[in-house]
Amino acid sequence: MVLLLNVTPERERVVGFVLAPLHHSERTLLRIILRGLEKRFGPVGKWMNQLVLDRGYWGANYLLTLKRRWGIDVITRAQHGGLDLVKDVEGLASAPETRWVSGRESHSHLGEMDVKCAGFDGIEVCDEDRRVVGKLNAVLAEEYDLRGRRLKDEEGEERPRFCYVTTLPATRNPSRIRALYRQRWVIENQGFRTLTQEWALDCLAGRRFNALNSRIAFALMLYNADGVLRMKHPGPWQEERDRLRDLGERNRLGGPSVAVYTPAGRLGLFSIPDYGRLVAERERRRIVRTLREGLARGESLERTLDRLDPPPSRGT
Repeated sequence: MVLLLNVTPERERVVGFVLAPLHHSERTLLRIILRGLEKRFGPVGKWMNQLVLDRGYWGANYLLTLKRRWGIDVITRAQHGGLDLVKDVEGLASAPETRWVSGRESHSHLGEMDVKCAGFDGIEVCDEDRRVVGKLNAVLAEEYDLRGRRLKDEEGEERPRFCYVTTLPATRNPSRIRALYRQRWVIENQGFRTLTQEWALDCLAGRRFNALNSRIAFALMLYNADGVLRMKHPGPWQEERDRLRDLGERNRLGGPSVAVYTPAGRLGLFSIPDYGRLVAERERRRIVRTLREGLARGESLERTLDRLDPPPSRGT
């Protein structure tokens, strides 16, 4: 499944998704989403500014095609250090005239850090057959602790340089390119985590494609609706979240539900334990009411119990 999300702060929404068998590539699935969006909303480049792609085997030609065909600027991270583009950027970065820009960043796991970025425009890129297909821009980033030492990972090794590839100009403001790519973590932290933990996106509805696709679409639509309610009615939205949290609901879709219609035509959805408690309470009240009525009429206890639990009728 390929999922396209809007990561604008406070407006995180699912824009499109497509589910397909494993032999379909991410590139094909993304094109399917973009074609659908263009059909419904017009030229994609007029309402989508940048597309942040997760690190993957997109290929230089594909990135350039996204810009030419759809009018979208692309930001991604180089898949690994062995790419020719990365080697070219590393070589350019070693030049004494390279301009580095420093800035302070705050990370949830790594804390405060200083980051140095350098941008490079107009780097020739090739396809799989080593033919030049165009030019892309790149940003190289190095992470330092607040004492000016290269940041290290949990094993004590220096964290690698990060190379970002983009169709946006990179030389003037390289830190912006890194900041745009870092918005991808909104997808990880607020997107996929919310979709799996609160909307049970990873719970399969069955083995058939239509069942899987329908359930995923339903969960994603609910996720969007929840985001709209949070934006338009923040107070009641938060109250409902607190209520569900107190009930111990693990996800917003819940488990199996019981649908109950009232004589007035209203519909209520209950979890199985909640519905069981509701039925038990109704039965308790019926018993109390019947006993009180029997006592008021002076009935014997045996007669009242017969009315509470009448014997089964005999068949003919």
